[in-house]
Amino acid sequence: MNQEDTKKQEYYQSKEFKERIHRMFIRDTIWGWGFVAWLWATYAFVLIVTLTQSEYAWGEVLIALLVGGFLVCIYNTGAIAAMVRHYRDDKDFIYTVDLRHLDEYRSLKLDLEYGKKK
Repeated sequence: MNQEDTKKQEYYQSKEFKERIHRMFIRDTIWGWGFVAWLWATYAFVLIVTLTQSEYAWGEVLIALLVGGFLVCIYNTGAIAAMVRHYRDDKDFIYTVDLRHLDEYRSLKLDLEYGKKK
């Protein structure tokens, strides 16, 4: 293992790297729950517009719209909750891989921009 690899390994164990992992996890969590909020808001909007614009959206049709939309929203909410829980439990592994690839890509991109092809 050369000196550059040793520095990388030390960095990947550092507090700064752990903070990057945490920030990436928080950002993904915000996006996930933002998607859930957007999904519920979109469903509510479509339901309201459908009820106000269609004379046929009552009775059995209303029940079908409510049950179907509710199931879709609940299923997606549960999926996002499970994803966030899994990411939280295994975030060191998941985000270490992502950040290592991201760092390698940036390094390669800089090398190519400055004519230092590997």
